[in-house]
Amino acid sequence: MNPNLETETVSNAKLQIPRSKIQRSSKHQTTAQADGGLVFGSWILVFLWCLVFGAWSFPAQAELPEPDNIIYGVITRNGLPVHATDTDVVIEARRNSDGAAVASYRMGDSARSGDNFTLRVPLEVFTPVFDSLSSLTGTAMTIVASDFNGSFAEVPFTMGGRGQFYQLNINHFLGFDSDGDGLLDEWEMFWFGNLLQSSITDKDGDGSTDGYEYLAGTDPNNGNSKFRLQIQRTGATAKEVSFVAQAAAGNGYQSKTRTYTLEWTTDLNSNTWTPLSGYIGVLGAGQTVRYPVPLQGPATVFYRAVIQLNDVGPPLPQ
Repeated sequence: MNPNLETETVSNAKLQIPRSKIQRSSKHQTTAQADGGLVFGSWILVFLWCLVFGAWSFPAQAELPEPDNIIYGVITRNGLPVHATDTDVVIEARRNSDGAAVASYRMGDSARSGDNFTLRVPLEVFTPVFDSLSSLTGTAMTIVASDFNGSFAEVPFTMGGRGQFYQLNINHFLGFDSDGDGLLDEWEMFWFGNLLQSSITDKDGDGSTDGYEYLAGTDPNNGNSKFRLQIQRTGATAKEVSFVAQAAAGNGYQSKTRTYTLEWTTDLNSNTWTPLSGYIGVLGAGQTVRYPVPLQGPATVFYRAVIQLNDVGPPLPQ
């Protein structure tokens, strides 16, 4: 037998393999194992690099858009339904009532929507938001309906989860109080979404009736939103009375003004209040009104503010 050959029995047959080939195969296998060790080690280094530096790449997830929130519904303007042919009516989603629109729809833009409006509001679920038009889940929005004369209705809305549909009907009743409860329908629909409250109810339980909240221009759904008359020190002995005079603006206040009169008395039981000169019928415009308390005068004085809503009528023809 040739000494340079090695035999191996395979299925009762003899397979002859040169020793030189066995040796070369062993060398290749050793090299492959070494290469495999290098590859495996490289993967470990890559994995460790991802663990160390991967945290800085996570915010990139915010760039992935989520399915939009879809808001749809019908509109009533001055008590009359708005149709697709009323192309002067535009509905916008804004982050605040006077801010830029993040979504917009003009009546008649889509034949499939018919007499409904349809808003597609972009949504993201991670911060920071990379798309300036996108909003996060839970963001407070305002849906604004306007025409050639400007905004005529505003409805609050909160962004929901990914890909959700919401029906939101916008009802605008100019100066109507259809149920005779002392609250204009437009104001009730804006704050409550229905006509179930009245001037004597207290929706937020803050001690101020909904009628008083309408009069004062405060939020009837927020117990911390109240009209406050404050007395505070401004020096060692000086004091002042102050309050914020809200403008009559927004839903339910068209063609109205809000005025304030500051009054005083020394006896709460007498029910006699005297208006302070210079503080009678102050027109509300969002300003803080301040009254310096005289250093000389009665030892004990009580103050109150009388708030009035006044109808100013429709604009005069030009």
